[in-house]
Amino acid sequence: MIATEGSDHEIKKTHGIYALVLMVIILVSAPPVFCANIFDYGEIEVKVNVEPYGVMDIIGEDLFVDDLEGEAGLYISDGRQVKSYALGLWDLKDADIVNHEGPRYGIIFQLYSNCDLKVEIAYDNNEWEPKLNSPNAFLIFEHWSPYDHLGTINGNHPEGENQDNVTFTHPANSEQNEYKIGGALYIENIGQQEAGTYSNTITITISQDSEENDN
Repeated sequence: MIATEGSDHEIKKTHGIYALVLMVIILVSAPPVFCANIFDYGEIEVKVNVEPYGVMDIIGEDLFVDDLEGEAGLYISDGRQVKSYALGLWDLKDADIVNHEGPRYGIIFQLYSNCDLKVEIAYDNNEWEPKLNSPNAFLIFEHWSPYDHLGTINGNHPEGENQDNVTFTHPANSEQNEYKIGGALYIENIGQQEAGTYSNTITITISQDSEENDN
């Protein structure tokens, strides 16, 4: 009996230790409870106004890679898009083309914007220095397939159908952002245009599209 009582005592003592350990774990594991007094609360509205913006990169400087020979006929800066439209402009045929430029020539410009852009391309045929007597034209295309023709500005048209500007809209954040300007000069006879260097300026203006601005 003495041994048995001793055994019971040891068992009870052991249970007591387990209970104590368990109680400590519970106390340590319990999250602290805080009582915070909120005296006031407010919200601040934050606004960011992004202004409309656009930039343009112009690639290339010369429409015609080589000097023009002076021979009578049609000179083109591009053997693809410009060719077909220039022939139709003056009712000419392939045989009238003096130079057959490759497809890579012309001036490329790229547009980047966060709003729809109004794009205006213009020039004044009377501003050639010195005076250019021969009919001439600048043709504007989208520089991605199917390479749509956006318009033509021309001077000294044989029937007086001159147009000095082309306007179109470039959409905001467009993945297609390259445009091309091609050139054509039609020397009707050798004596029409004296030998020399002639210069003029094509102006490209970009601004926020007025219809978008009204909205």
